[in-house]
Amino acid sequence: MKKNYYPYLVYVLLALLICFVSCTQDSPKDPTTNDETTTTTSVEATTTTTGTTTTTTIPGTLSEASLVNGPEDWRDQVIYFMITDRFKDGDTGNNETRFRDNNPATPLHNPADHKKYHGGDLKGIMDNVGYLTDLGVNSIWITPVVYNVREDDGYTGYHGYWAWDMTMMDPHLIPNDLSTDKNRGINFYKHFVDTMHANNIYVIQDIVLNHMGNLFLYKIGGKENWNPTYKATGYGEAALLWIEESSHAGSAWIDIGLRRKPPAPFDSPSFYNLCGTLSDSYPLLGDLSGLDDLKTTSPDVRTVLKNIYIDWIKYAGIDGFRIDTVKHIETDFFEDFNLAVRNYVKGNNPNKKFIQFGEYFGTTHSVMKDYTTGNKMDSLLNFELYYAMNNVFRTYSTNGTLYATNKLTKELNNRSVLRDTPISDGGAGLSAADAVVNFIDNHDVARYLNAPGHNTTTLKSALAYILTTKGIPCIYYGTEKDLKASSASAEPGRIDMPNFDTTGDTYNFLKDMIKVRKDNVALRRGEIKVIKDSANAGIFAFSRYTGAASENIYVFFNTAKEDLADDAIYDSSEVDLLTKDETLTKIYPPGFEEISVMQDATGDYVKINLDAYSFKIFKKK
Repeated sequence: MKKNYYPYLVYVLLALLICFVSCTQDSPKDPTTNDETTTTTSVEATTTTTGTTTTTTIPGTLSEASLVNGPEDWRDQVIYFMITDRFKDGDTGNNETRFRDNNPATPLHNPADHKKYHGGDLKGIMDNVGYLTDLGVNSIWITPVVYNVREDDGYTGYHGYWAWDMTMMDPHLIPNDLSTDKNRGINFYKHFVDTMHANNIYVIQDIVLNHMGNLFLYKIGGKENWNPTYKATGYGEAALLWIEESSHAGSAWIDIGLRRKPPAPFDSPSFYNLCGTLSDSYPLLGDLSGLDDLKTTSPDVRTVLKNIYIDWIKYAGIDGFRIDTVKHIETDFFEDFNLAVRNYVKGNNPNKKFIQFGEYFGTTHSVMKDYTTGNKMDSLLNFELYYAMNNVFRTYSTNGTLYATNKLTKELNNRSVLRDTPISDGGAGLSAADAVVNFIDNHDVARYLNAPGHNTTTLKSALAYILTTKGIPCIYYGTEKDLKASSASAEPGRIDMPNFDTTGDTYNFLKDMIKVRKDNVALRRGEIKVIKDSANAGIFAFSRYTGAASENIYVFFNTAKEDLADDAIYDSSEVDLLTKDETLTKIYPPGFEEISVMQDATGDYVKINLDAYSFKIFKKK
């Protein structure tokens, strides 16, 4: 009987078609021309070990990240903030990525010069993840990862806040062989995030929505001008002149510094406000320190920014955003941007609590509050507490109101102007008052130990306070190393991490305090009531408490230069935190101590001994 081969032919053709489609999807693109996004659903980095050599293969196609749930409660987190370039040089091969030949005489990588790249990268963080877990931190905040302007007026873009292309990894942060391949660069970042997640650390990405790097100047009345006087109505789109199209065209520093026109759509003049130099009188508009101010009122700009940063979540699987320079962006922008981010996250993992907190460089909660209302940010960096602590936790010669511990009480009370309920749908799931991010120093201010009156003793008290008060504590890299700059003029907040030794006194103090916080739910999630404060340096006592009285914590600070011997501390709170005949047991510092609650005609009180510039933490027995 004659065989019918037609069905088999169909099967063969179908198999060939499937093979062709599969091979096409999995083939990495030419790294010199890969400008488009290719999405698959199951591409992961693979790691192989041969002998003593471990190799990680980064795929050339993008896959959507699996969004992990994230923290159950962000108040359980201790954030560790680092300038990636200043943390650890894990990959020396990317230190002069693709531009050494352009600038052989004065390389942009020079660890001896605070203005240059120092070499820190994502591999440096991964190589030292054990250091972070040993310390006890469970979230990291890293500086922006996007492709930056390389050099501007002698300074490099090592910090990440001068974007040239927001959709691409900066080549200084990733292996050199990935630096021209957009997809593989992003996949390496995803590999980094996955590595942090595997070590129970969440990743907060710093992002800039207000500006780009300095890529254009103005042409006004036929004359070129770098920093024209502020003009509220703007100079008009015709005034924008890209540097590479100006009288400077052909200059070597344009290529050396990557001062070229940015990729579309940021090459459109309609994307910029073009109002000249920012003035204090007009904080929303204008070029901040020459940085090109984005027109965030434009629906097109808003759409682009939302899509770009949702993609970073989609493909890297990060857990939060720290948003730079929010005071220079209109508040309604955040109703749009933050809500879009939450909706994306909620649509992909309803259980993920993605946090978004902003930087408003101000002095009080009252000037920042509008950025936390409605569907805007979950919270803000707590600058009011920063300024208060720098006066309270310090040495002095003559006591006075400058050092008043009631400044800490005032800051707690002032949080009442912030949003006092969680955002109704998505986000961190906390009120803005509960989710403020508390810090003692960061990259925009001097190191704590560089400020007058500060030493390692007062440093411990300041760290103890941010780990015991209400909010989310944030530790700046190197603080645990007593890091300070030798020169106030050399960007004292941005010096290199000195080492990763775990035997230092402050390191182990901080490690112990993080554990005390972790072991006591009241220190993380409890309410707070001040028991006693002072109009100058002296006592500051408070309780953190939950519904379970057995979990109540009592914290006593002495910020005065004199020891306090057997001083009576009365409970002035309205919730009767101290009750007669109760016994409180010290849980930190080490060493057994109990105090009893007594009562007289004035009320319930305890007597406590506290050395100058010290603190103790007690718990109900």
